[in-house]
Amino acid sequence: MQMEELKDALSPGYDRDMSHLKGLSRLNVPIRAILEGYSNIEPDKVLAHVKDVRDRAFAVLQYPYPCVAKYMFLEPAISTLPCFNAIVDRVKEGQKLLDMGCAFGQELRQVVYHGAPSENLYGVDLHLDFINLGFDLFRDRSSLKSRFLASNLLDSNSDAVAELTGKVDIIFASLFFHIFSWNQQITIAKHALQMLTPKPGSMIVGRNAAYVKRKTPPLPEEYTTKSFHHDQASWNLLWDVVQKETGMRFRMQTWEQPDQDFMDHPQLGAYMMYFTVALE
Repeated sequence: MQMEELKDALSPGYDRDMSHLKGLSRLNVPIRAILEGYSNIEPDKVLAHVKDVRDRAFAVLQYPYPCVAKYMFLEPAISTLPCFNAIVDRVKEGQKLLDMGCAFGQELRQVVYHGAPSENLYGVDLHLDFINLGFDLFRDRSSLKSRFLASNLLDSNSDAVAELTGKVDIIFASLFFHIFSWNQQITIAKHALQMLTPKPGSMIVGRNAAYVKRKTPPLPEEYTTKSFHHDQASWNLLWDVVQKETGMRFRMQTWEQPDQDFMDHPQLGAYMMYFTVALE
């Protein structure tokens, strides 16, 4: 997907003034523990370090992502999953984990911090700048053995899809699907399933910002160019379509969890939908 298409998909939040949206006066315990204990940054220098990397991200990225503007990259979500300990154990046993839309790679560092071998981790993002800034943020360019790919997951011939087909046991997709249109989400879902190892238990797990109930049916542009935010019914329907078109068998679960961003910025009728899609 070209940058203009990405801007169109994310147009409801496309605003460079978001660089001033939120200040930073403190860090939550999980990310501070990583930056101090894993990255070895002195406690009194952590805030300045984070602000510096965030400001550099705004300087080099062509799109001012809300996750950067609101410092959401400092709130890793993977450790809040009920299956997080099981994921870490599986990676310790040699299974492979991919973070789709990894941004700075904060989720992968959370997994490494909890004892998983970094060589079993993959990160994919459209922007190489995100990946490089992640190394600067966590100061682990020379030590982290994870494989990062700057790649377009909408492209069937992308480096990520080509390299990882059939090789990944767990895919994490946090705040990723909902930035794309309906048709694009179907493509991404198919590529994600393609990258999974073809065995029962291989899974996609993640979260989307969702509606309790959509007030209107999908608008025409939501099928093609605009980002599509689901409710439970539309999310189920999307995976029904994917299942019919791929012939793959999987089971899906969804649930709601408290989310810091929604607590900080409550939106009537919206919530954070967590999900798993596991092969049978």
